[in-house]
Amino acid sequence: MHSDLFNQSSADWAVDPRRTFDAWLASRHFRGSSADVYRAQFNHFLDWLGERGKTLMSTEPSLIDEFVGTLDVKRQQRARYLRIMERVFDDMFQEAATAGNPARPVARSVDAPWTDTRSNAPTGFLSDGERDRLWRELARAVEEDVTAMADAADGKDAAHAPAGKGRADPRQPMHWRDVRDRALAALMLGCGLKLSEAETLTWRCVLTGDARVLVEAADPRYSRYVPVPPLALHIVERWFAARALAEVGGDLVFPAGRGGKPMHKATVLRAIDELVARAGLLGVRTARISPQTLRNAYAATLFEAGEPDELLAERLGFAQLVSSRRLRTAWLDWQRATARNAAIRLAVAQANEGG
Repeated sequence: MHSDLFNQSSADWAVDPRRTFDAWLASRHFRGSSADVYRAQFNHFLDWLGERGKTLMSTEPSLIDEFVGTLDVKRQQRARYLRIMERVFDDMFQEAATAGNPARPVARSVDAPWTDTRSNAPTGFLSDGERDRLWRELARAVEEDVTAMADAADGKDAAHAPAGKGRADPRQPMHWRDVRDRALAALMLGCGLKLSEAETLTWRCVLTGDARVLVEAADPRYSRYVPVPPLALHIVERWFAARALAEVGGDLVFPAGRGGKPMHKATVLRAIDELVARAGLLGVRTARISPQTLRNAYAATLFEAGEPDELLAERLGFAQLVSSRRLRTAWLDWQRATARNAAIRLAVAQANEGG
């Protein structure tokens, strides 16, 4: 295949993307093994797009971010997917520079959802004790009084301090941002919402009367209703009351401030870290509890209840049943590793007592 084939227009990508990609590979003279990897990655992306009724030409950054976030591989391998996609889109849009490259902002983002994975760590879950401690901390949103105090100029105040600093007076009413953060975490832990789903959730999607939340997807086929457990529902309802008291506007359920703008991902991550610290889990756990950990913990409750993979796929919005099976396998591996570590700790403790 001649390298001059890449004097074609972007229309070739629209008509036959697989054949055009093969021509693109040939024009770059990659090693055979590398070309095979790139071809498998690209075809995987095309298949994923096809399942959602999308094409290369209609691809947006949010779609690429969602795809890479679904890859059950290490962070470095996700980055490898993005590198090849970025190069392909550069060639696709070379005739129209204003079109932009949808893979570039995703690849260059330092806090995109696809980066929320540890390079060498297995999928993380929560023990029963860790879940209980988090729920007790989240329940404070229902138990404590809420203040509608005005935000400080820099958006921070003593009532919403970074993790570990806390409030000077524990009797001081809880700030509305604290209630918001607890409601957001409650839906992640109690309903398995992804960070991106919680960030874009709107008022009409939370059906408190039916105790359900509607999680909308770009493709309506993958939208889903998820039951909201009683405690999570109480926390969300308390957040709605606190929100009205603070006169927070906008259509988003979890806005960044009174103006209704969306929360930044870094803000959500800091909020989760603060909740973990307040729950007293920093000293008993080495792995970070991230939004993905909360989503995995929700999946674990379904596994423990004996629910089938089909229900897990429905509740978590998986397009393919294999994703449920992989997560179940990861959970079983985590259980075995947890039991093995506990046995080792017990053996060491008994040896120390005997000595």
